[in-house]
Amino acid sequence: MSLLSVYVRGLAALTRTLPNGQKKGGPTNNALRALLTEHSPCILALQDVQTSSLGAFGFLRGVYPHLHVSLSRHRPRHSGVALLSLERPEWVETDFSRYDEEWIGSYRDAPWSYEGRFLAAKFASHLILVVHAPSESVACQAWSTVLCLYVMHLQQEFDVPFIVCGRLHDGAVFFQERGWVEAGGLWMTRTHPVSRLALPAFVSPPTLLTLE
Repeated sequence: MSLLSVYVRGLAALTRTLPNGQKKGGPTNNALRALLTEHSPCILALQDVQTSSLGAFGFLRGVYPHLHVSLSRHRPRHSGVALLSLERPEWVETDFSRYDEEWIGSYRDAPWSYEGRFLAAKFASHLILVVHAPSESVACQAWSTVLCLYVMHLQQEFDVPFIVCGRLHDGAVFFQERGWVEAGGLWMTRTHPVSRLALPAFVSPPTLLTLE
């Protein structure tokens, strides 16, 4: 079982890009499709998809029967994360409402709560989070605090390995101090084999992780 984490920076643009980085791709020939064909990941985690439409996931919906997204509600083509999988997750959450604000901090009225920056999915053997931190410093700090406390309570509730896919910025210190392992841009509670796939078409090298 494998997981592929990709910082997309615009799903529509990436699906029009060839593996060599040239902007001449299409639905049947693009960098993301080539990556999936070569590595056949069971789970695909996408960050910064920059879309407000499920139609943007195009051919991916034919590859993966289960698609879960957290998209920006008020700013089209802004932020957004997604998780696609061959196996149906036991549950998926796209906000922090599992825990009260008195436990993890204020989140309901925060602008970043509606920008598609968080998704958590529980599988039988792992708990996977896909995140995309705000770039503005004050918002990033507030978002990071809520995320870290959410994860802390989630760990108390579920005794499985955790994997966080995506850019954490301020939140990285929390995970580092608690002994999480960082590899290939991912944070995990248990070490897994990781490969960085350096390809011209991708702004940041995708990370392929083998789940044991």
